[in-house]
Amino acid sequence: MTLAASKRGDVLIHLISPLGTRSNLIAKRPRDYSRAGFNDWPFMSVHMWGEAPEGKWILEVQNEGRSIVQLKHWGLVLHGTPEQPNPTLMAVGGGSKQQASSPSEEEKEQQPEAKPSLPLPSGGVPVG
Repeated sequence: MTLAASKRGDVLIHLISPLGTRSNLIAKRPRDYSRAGFNDWPFMSVHMWGEAPEGKWILEVQNEGRSIVQLKHWGLVLHGTPEQPNPTLMAVGGGSKQQASSPSEEEKEQQPEAKPSLPLPSGGVPVG
């Protein structure tokens, strides 16, 4: 991501997955007075692990101050596997694990085939 800001600490950034998971990429930092902005800055999150990547991804950039903020470029790179790595475990709220049964052959056939992810250009073009 490349973002210009006259006071970087006033910027809050969130990424929202197609399923609505909202990940805080950077919070307001009152003591960050840098004018450098973010130049090719890689933000990362694991909040969406286990979610299908297809759909509309939303990048929220909030300016909590009087500074000027300009989003110049952003992209999205997704990492994952075509199949669930451990189908006997499923994540549930708070990072705890719950035992689950393996999907039946019929359930496997109904699951959408995983597609490779591609970087998104600025503006959040849907994946898939």
